[in-house]
Amino acid sequence: MTELLKQVIAEIQELPADQQDAIASRLMAELKDEQRWTKYFESTTDEQWDRLADMVRQEISDGDTVAIAEKISALMTENYLQERAKRGSRAKYEAILAKVPDVKPETYDIILTV
Repeated sequence: MTELLKQVIAEIQELPADQQDAIASRLMAELKDEQRWTKYFESTTDEQWDRLADMVRQEISDGDTVAIAEKISALMTENYLQERAKRGSRAKYEAILAKVPDVKPETYDIILTV
């Protein structure tokens, strides 16, 4: 453990329990977020990076750099969904779906078709 971290922990220990818990919760969320982004970046294929680089080059060439962050976010979402889909199970999906009652939807939930 670094000296700076020891100092931070010592100061946190002086705070009331609810403040300690609040800080601990924020730190845990930050650590989980960092791990999630690390996983996303590590699971991104060369083909996906190449595709993203091509899009960024085109946007820079066109002078449209605002959407770059949106593209990166979309790519990370795509990776997450692909990884999540690998853990999915059709049998589990159908078992959950079977628990849904077969009732008519509320009026406000009806999708009108033309």
